[in-house]
Amino acid sequence: MASPRSSEAPRPEAPLLIGQSLELWRGPIAGARDRGEALRELDRLAAGQLALGAGALDLNAGAGADRRESFLACASRLAGAWPEVPLFLDCGDAEVLASALRRAAAAAPSRSAPLVANSLAAGGGDGEPVLREAVRAGAGVVISPAAADGGTAAAPARALLALCESAARSSGEAGVRGPLYADALAHPPALDAARCRRSLELLRALRGSRWPLRPLVAVGNVGHGAPVALRPALRRLYAAAAIGSGARALILPVEDEALVASVAAITVGGVDQRLRRGKPAAELPWLRRVVRIAAAGEELPDPPARAGRRPLGAWKLMKST
Repeated sequence: MASPRSSEAPRPEAPLLIGQSLELWRGPIAGARDRGEALRELDRLAAGQLALGAGALDLNAGAGADRRESFLACASRLAGAWPEVPLFLDCGDAEVLASALRRAAAAAPSRSAPLVANSLAAGGGDGEPVLREAVRAGAGVVISPAAADGGTAAAPARALLALCESAARSSGEAGVRGPLYADALAHPPALDAARCRRSLELLRALRGSRWPLRPLVAVGNVGHGAPVALRPALRRLYAAAAIGSGARALILPVEDEALVASVAAITVGGVDQRLRRGKPAAELPWLRRVVRIAAAGEELPDPPARAGRRPLGAWKLMKST
């Protein structure tokens, strides 16, 4: 006799979790007194992120020009130490990012996991140095349409999709062989509700793209401007909405154990023991519903009372999205 069909909709595939906290301008790496101490801190933090569930690492140099030598040294260290882990190199200076790609590729020429340049500007900026080195290194790129979104009004999702697809075509024609990601430009709802809404719209638009673009968002961004007590619940809610909308890679603080466990539970199933110890477990049925509803672009459902005040506060910030 056949077993009864489950009434629960199939859960989406688990996204790639990219640790966000390897930042060169703040924290223990920036506070290290010398290069050797900074590299030891880098090793410690990277190992900790992987142990907490990160499937990839993101080394972030910010604007980059004033941290060039530190960025190059850290990129080399991570590329050689964890050749089986995807490594995203994040820098706002195209020339410095290109140099980091070249240095990382030379440090580990037989890596089994890709290097990924974060980012290649679409719709503005000089991406040629990044594209050139990505081709030479066999690396992937994160395509970012942020340069076309500087006006007061949020640029339409369809316009940003067209820019991402144009950059994907140019990358393929140039010979990029690594994975192509598209940054859906996560924004904090407390500061820019229209762009927060738009990030989910862009994820859904990318889902139907004819190009092999992997939609990506920086979940850690959404807490800015919100009360500190609400930020963890807001990250969980936004992550669920983003996954439902089509995100396949999340840059997030893996140190937030409830966030990582929630992502696992709403995708591949199974409640992590870390959730059983706290209130976030009461959110899971709601977050699974958020995944389903966000996929259709509908208004997010309100949380159950038993989930507590913080999920409700997060929902009030996000409800118009």
